Amino acid sequence: MKFSYQLLKSWLNFKLSPQELSDLIYLHITEVESVETHGKWANFVVGEILAIKPHPNADKLSLTQVDVGGRVLGIVCGAHNIAVGQHVPVALVGAKLPDGTIIREAVIRGEPSDGMLCSSAELGLTGDASGIRLLDTKRQPGTSLSELLGDDGDSILDLKILANRPDYISYRSLAREIAAVLRQDWQPPAIAGVRGASATEAELRVEVKDPVACPRYMARIIQNIQVGPSPEWLQQTLTAVGLRPINNIVDAANYVMLETGQPIHAFDLNKVKDRSIIVRSAKVGETLACLDGVTRPLDVQTLVIADSSGPLAIAGVIGGETSGVGESTTAVAVEVANFDFVSIRNTSRRLGLRTDASNRFERGLDVFLPELALRRVIKLIQQLCPDSQVGKDTIDVHQKLPPASRLLEVSAEAINRLLGIIIPTGEMADILNRLDLSTTVNGDRLSIAVPHDRSDIDGMADIAEEILRIYGTDQVPLVMPALPLALPTQPDLRRVLTRVRETLARLGLFEVYLHPFDVGGESAVELDNPLSSVATHLKTDLTEGLRQLEAGRSDFRIFEVGTVFAKAKTVFPEERQQLVLRISEPDAYRVARGIADTLLGELGLTGTDWREVAGVDGLRLVRGQEMVGELRRWGSEATFALDLSAIAPQVRWTREYRPLPKYPVVKMDMAFFIPDRVRIADLIKDIWAADPLVDAVELFDIFRSPDRGRSAAFHVQLRSNVRTLTKEDRDKVNEVIKNMLLERHKARLRDE
Repeated sequence: MKFSYQLLKSWLNFKLSPQELSDLIYLHITEVESVETHGKWANFVVGEILAIKPHPNADKLSLTQVDVGGRVLGIVCGAHNIAVGQHVPVALVGAKLPDGTIIREAVIRGEPSDGMLCSSAELGLTGDASGIRLLDTKRQPGTSLSELLGDDGDSILDLKILANRPDYISYRSLAREIAAVLRQDWQPPAIAGVRGASATEAELRVEVKDPVACPRYMARIIQNIQVGPSPEWLQQTLTAVGLRPINNIVDAANYVMLETGQPIHAFDLNKVKDRSIIVRSAKVGETLACLDGVTRPLDVQTLVIADSSGPLAIAGVIGGETSGVGESTTAVAVEVANFDFVSIRNTSRRLGLRTDASNRFERGLDVFLPELALRRVIKLIQQLCPDSQVGKDTIDVHQKLPPASRLLEVSAEAINRLLGIIIPTGEMADILNRLDLSTTVNGDRLSIAVPHDRSDIDGMADIAEEILRIYGTDQVPLVMPALPLALPTQPDLRRVLTRVRETLARLGLFEVYLHPFDVGGESAVELDNPLSSVATHLKTDLTEGLRQLEAGRSDFRIFEVGTVFAKAKTVFPEERQQLVLRISEPDAYRVARGIADTLLGELGLTGTDWREVAGVDGLRLVRGQEMVGELRRWGSEATFALDLSAIAPQVRWTREYRPLPKYPVVKMDMAFFIPDRVRIADLIKDIWAADPLVDAVELFDIFRSPDRGRSAAFHVQLRSNVRTLTKEDRDKVNEVIKNMLLERHKARLRDE
């Protein structure tokens, strides 16, 4: 949203430069997206056209004689809106236009030209290049343009207006905020009672058929007006912020829109049939010839302002051409309304048309704003048209209005505690009062009357924010944090997930991410709003989803860590973290078992045991009486599932370290024929328990002999912490292991 530096300065009379004002707004109010300076008026003066004659060598050019104060210049001009007696801007030789062009003496089609008559676009004031810009006739020839446009022209501040502060779209609100920061009084333009209000021969009738889309509609008649160009100051203000001057009535409405943020529209009263305005939805087949020259079809979702014959305007977006204010207009109906922001936004999008009015309505304007804007625009029109007569009655159609303000009580101590600084209670109240938040102090309590337009203020934190931004975040002292410096802690489950992922990645597995949905079952949690017919429930186990994954190759190692869900007695389902890994390679089952054992060792789990289950080609991992995992064989593949939520509390996070051994190890290999019913895990456990000298046991081979059955081979490592072991020590342990396995499991050494 663009704001004129000069207009803000005329309201507040501050001494800040445009950049200093930009810095203040950025620090205390809102973001400033850009600052642009318009116009440098050295060698630009007011000129009076004394004579015009055709160019002898060009049909579309004219030769003018222009008084520029003390001398008359001959200037060639191609515009057709010039006439003798007009006052126009003249760029003298040496002047530099905003686009960088330097004016020099020239000969155009054989005729000398000692300057240039300028359009608004050539002065960098607006995009209008249709003709020469006409100036106030009260200015004497030779007067510098700087007297009209300021010494350095104007600077335009483009501000970022957030959705929660629609009031920032007005000069009135922005000036109030700047004044609050500068701690200075300010006086908005006068809106006191209108002059010469009297009954008119036929007042306006208004009917609102859709009070939801139009909560409030205000209007007033003004007669005996004279439509013409606006004064130079008004045109300059509008063009500086990108609005095109039209005439004094339309310009007054647009100027008050800038001041208050409230869009205003004026209808030619004599073109409103039966002097009756109806706010309704458009009818099927209706169209409207709009002010931009485009005829637009309307639908039943579009809110329109109509008379008894048809639409006059698209509510909150654009007016109609037939009821627009023109040179022949002598009476107007000034409309100031409040429209539902959703309705205006949808209409604007359907039409593909964004206007200054719709841009403001879409933000959601205050329902009390039309009253202020209507009084102000009538006052301004009366200034521009001194002989105008204002209708006696103000039309105000609305449903029950909300309270104009609401009371909010907060604690000054709580605000200081939240901000981390000490601001005196009196200073807090002063800041809030300067923001039009009427505040009274009772001890530690602040009683604040929050206006209806400040919907962004809802509690103590919002009041604290208002106080701090005006007080200045740059005034907050820099203090080192007094928090204790400690290593961050993580919940056990999160640490388990991290260690599991790191361990499996180190073992050559790749992690996959699958969606948590399934077709469901009796125990599955059903979704209220499923994405598709094959994703109606939440998964209770990750195994099946990982098995169905098409890996695109025959040998791979993958795993998934995710959430599984189960029905619970409470409203929300029970959530648990599960690991599932899938191995596809030769001897996949044994590899999966080795990875599982390695992972359990990395997690430091003790008291777990593998158990066979009838009818299941695999093993279950139990801890006590609870099953926490399952190892399964699926043809040439294998899977291992582990309940991470169940084991997380038992994971050992501290590691035990032993001194480096002083004495060498003794290694021996032992191979046994074992019955099919015997578990290898039981053999390993018994080898470990056979003698204190056993330091490590590792299975390195399994095969099946056609005549003697299953065979398993082990690396057994012996070590003593007090001496070097001998051959006799090795033979003794070998004998103990052989006899124990024979007695307990009928296992025989392979070489016997």
